[in-house]
Amino acid sequence: MGKKEIILDFTSLLDIMMIILFFFILFSHVETESEKIALQEMKEQAEQVLSEAEQRLEEADNMVAEAEKKEALAEKNLTEAELAEERAGRNADGIIEFSQGTNFRIRLLMKEERNWSLMVYQGDELLSEIEKSSDQEMAENISNIITEAGYSEEDTLLCEFIFNGTESGTNSAYHTVNNMFELLKNEYGHFFYSTIDLSVFEGSDL
Repeated sequence: MGKKEIILDFTSLLDIMMIILFFFILFSHVETESEKIALQEMKEQAEQVLSEAEQRLEEADNMVAEAEKKEALAEKNLTEAELAEERAGRNADGIIEFSQGTNFRIRLLMKEERNWSLMVYQGDELLSEIEKSSDQEMAENISNIITEAGYSEEDTLLCEFIFNGTESGTNSAYHTVNNMFELLKNEYGHFFYSTIDLSVFEGSDL
């Protein structure tokens, strides 16, 4: 065998090796692309699952918020119902006292030289006599009497103011007493008063 033949045989072997290397590189590239596609699909699936989970979490949060809102509304309605029931009970107590004549009565007593005082009764019992002073001071005195009688600012109080409109100085006294009542209404949210002018009944058979 000559040198030329040996070289030709070696060249053929190199060609075969190059072909094998080419196919190896080609298939490696194909496998890499397949892996990339598979990984991309896995990533997209994971993102979809995550998106669905976030959506469900948001829906759950909305449901919780809606449930809390309904619970708060129910508690508010229950509280209002309890307060309304309590208010109705206090109003009933005030009406019963008025119908039985055990409510507060304040009578204007006119004296000499346009002086006057207020006689405070509960039913037929005289609780106190308040001498003429400012509307603020008299309101404070009346408030103390109400507190000592066992009432609070939440109670329903039905009061009668009795006077004789024909007596001298009554108009001036009435103005002061009316201001006093307005101050009491500001302190007691359920304080109500009515006025009785005895002069209207003078000469009447009633």
